[in-house]
Amino acid sequence: MNFNKDIIKELIEEFNNLNVIELLDIPKIDLYMDQVTTFFDDQLESWKVNKKDKILTKTMINNYTKAGILFPPIKKKYSNKHMILLILIYHLKQILSLDDIHTLLSPVIEENMLNESKNFSSLYSIYEQFLNIQKEEIKNFVENFSNKIDSLYDKNDFKNDNEYYLLFITIVNLIISSNIQRIFAEKLIDKFKELQINKE
Repeated sequence: MNFNKDIIKELIEEFNNLNVIELLDIPKIDLYMDQVTTFFDDQLESWKVNKKDKILTKTMINNYTKAGILFPPIKKKYSNKHMILLILIYHLKQILSLDDIHTLLSPVIEENMLNESKNFSSLYSIYEQFLNIQKEEIKNFVENFSNKIDSLYDKNDFKNDNEYYLLFITIVNLIISSNIQRIFAEKLIDKFKELQINKE
């Protein structure tokens, strides 16, 4: 089979099956490290590019704690607040450095450290917003990028003998779009960092 528009559209459709971890899916009980990594392997399997990829390892979790983007476990157990932060970190680290993630999440981490015994409602609110955006963006990607492929294909009149150009132009579209958005996100974080420093 030649590489063609149908193959690309088939892959796009697979994004409808990306798993979104709802608040109700996150265990209410505290978990040990092995239970945490198993949960993530099960819940985020659809996000793997390669089946052999690891979503989350013990080393990663320990590194996140050392980097100050995850507060330490309590008696070696991770609460649902830890789990929410780990989901956010997983998605953020696909684009951002640990330093940028630290800047972005530090207000949340600090609030939790100060209010350990209280109901930490702001983290749940942030996560609800994250879920809404995630669902909307998956839906938009499937609809909009499928239409974009039709447009690119028609405009460039790709035939079987130049399937490489279809692949190239599709990937370049994705890379340029994601790169522009990544740079803008990093500039926003830098601006936030600058404003925080000026406050002190």
